[in-house]
Amino acid sequence: MSYPPTRHTETDEARIFDAIEAIVQGTLIVREGQGDNDKLHFSYLPFLLDREARQLIGHIAKVNPQHELMNGEMVDVVFHGPHAYISPSLFENKKVPTWNYVNVEVRGRAQVTHDRDDKLAIIHSLTEKMEGDAQP
Repeated sequence: MSYPPTRHTETDEARIFDAIEAIVQGTLIVREGQGDNDKLHFSYLPFLLDREARQLIGHIAKVNPQHELMNGEMVDVVFHGPHAYISPSLFENKKVPTWNYVNVEVRGRAQVTHDRDDKLAIIHSLTEKMEGDAQP
């Protein structure tokens, strides 16, 4: 059994992609080690989505320990979207509160590029996405 229940889980890829593009910032989770001795590393980063390739694109600093741990490895990214408390007083038959939220969980194999032009293009695209038409 998975939670949340299937009836509360979005499966439409276009809507999931829309949510990722709206949220932008994700929590990158990289595992170091295996079993009882593993350690999780977290970073909070903006991501671009290439819908056609079904890939997330981002930048992580070389000094971040995740940089060396993730190339070729499975990683997770969680996008935390809007959320709100739902009071039981809003429902006649509910006796407990609930929470309404939009989160997207992505799992995939990380690919790190060391090509200078690729890295500059990623940074440029991220800056353009975040700043748009803003002028200094």
